[in-house]
Amino acid sequence: MCHAFLSTAKFRSLLLRIDEDLAAEVRAAGCAVCGGVLHSARYARKPHGIPLSVLGEAYGWRLSFCCDREGCRRRTTPRRCGFLADGYFSVR
Repeated sequence: MCHAFLSTAKFRSLLLRIDEDLAAEVRAAGCAVCGGVLHSARYARKPHGIPLSVLGEAYGWRLSFCCDREGCRRRTTPRRCGFLADGYFSVR
């Protein structure tokens, strides 16, 4: 596999779309604890390895959700495949 492809904007865009699909599945399933509705609760993150100016603004946010039911309010963070760790892309 050509390693140059891993650093292209097209590849990073594909990974971001996969991340968004994974997040949509988690959100549609609802809270795993109480079954409540999940609302967006994105938070800032700092990707390691490639500057945010190269990756794009979308990689500066972690897709996350929070249950809407009082007393639960559990945070749910879906797996992410566009996470750069130890020099390679991996599913986290």
